[in-house]
Amino acid sequence: MEAETFESRQLDGVTRRDYALGQLARVFQQMTTEVWVRERRLQQTVRKLRIESDEVTAALGWPRLQRPTTSRTSSARSLSFV
Repeated sequence: MEAETFESRQLDGVTRRDYALGQLARVFQQMTTEVWVRERRLQQTVRKLRIESDEVTAALGWPRLQRPTTSRTSSARSLSFV
């Protein structure tokens, strides 16, 4: 899931089972779907905020912020101005 390669349907066979493992697989599928949806919403929000930030920066005549290319592992400390 962290590498964004997990597909919940990989657990379909296990989810049909009636015992605890099937229940666990169903809960895990639901959890992964919720995490995926939240991740997409977060990405959309970040894009929107970056656009708004760029617009404000341009309106104020400030230098444009150079963002790192790998947003997943970068921190605010790695930002620089150009």
